[in-house]
Amino acid sequence: MKRFIILLFLIALIKETKAQANAISDEINKIADTNQVAVHTLEKGFTRNDSLLRGWSISCNFGITQFRGDIQEGDNKLSSNSTIFNLNLHKKIDQGTSLMVSLSKGSLNGKRYDNSYKSSQTIEEIYNPYDGYAGFGEQFESDFIIGSFICKLDVEQLIMKHNAKYVENKSFSLFYNMGIGIIMFRSLKTNIGSNSYIYGYGYEDPEEATLMGDYYFWETPDQSDQAKEGIIIYGPTITYHLNDRAKIDFSSLITSLTQSDFLDASEMSSQPQKDRFRTVSIGLRYSIN
Repeated sequence: MKRFIILLFLIALIKETKAQANAISDEINKIADTNQVAVHTLEKGFTRNDSLLRGWSISCNFGITQFRGDIQEGDNKLSSNSTIFNLNLHKKIDQGTSLMVSLSKGSLNGKRYDNSYKSSQTIEEIYNPYDGYAGFGEQFESDFIIGSFICKLDVEQLIMKHNAKYVENKSFSLFYNMGIGIIMFRSLKTNIGSNSYIYGYGYEDPEEATLMGDYYFWETPDQSDQAKEGIIIYGPTITYHLNDRAKIDFSSLITSLTQSDFLDASEMSSQPQKDRFRTVSIGLRYSIN
């Protein structure tokens, strides 16, 4: 009888020990599974973070501007001493698409003599709210700052998707840029010769004038807040690959105001209703990673 009781006790002890061992094994497996999930999550996070951290580059561009609006000497003449500087941050999304955030600072200027207006562009069309136009011609100077967001499409990659026989050029790339942004600017229009004030955008209203025959001689008023206007940007960029990290960008971009016709502080119904300008620039781009 005593042996039977001891045997039952041993059997119960063995079962209990086995149950505890199974429970410990289950807990170990759960911990292992949890660790695997955590490792997999971390791997995905690292992969995602790696994709966010890679593909960045920075570039600086310097160029000249060609104004197209009411005050210009001719359709194909460059504005005198008009320059622009761009600082750009690029992010490559995939083989065919990149995004660019750009900050630009530049200037525009132009002039037009009175006898250069066509018969349809009469003196009455010249924007002259303060009767300051002297009758010889007008000129303007404008300084601006632009913040823009641009999508860059790799033209070669688009061609390769539709033409398997096309061989990619390893030295050059062609991009087409499309973007939107905001321009903040001041424009000052004066008479050719006397430099007396005619009109300004981003300037206070003039206060005192001297009558000079058929026009008023105004002193240039104080500056006020910069005018703000939406813009669209478009045009091509050709990139020359120096090496894996360094590239040279040649760009020809059009910047067009969406609403205002006062980039040259002037408005004329027979001219383009939205002022715009072309930027021809060259710059160095360097891949951060």
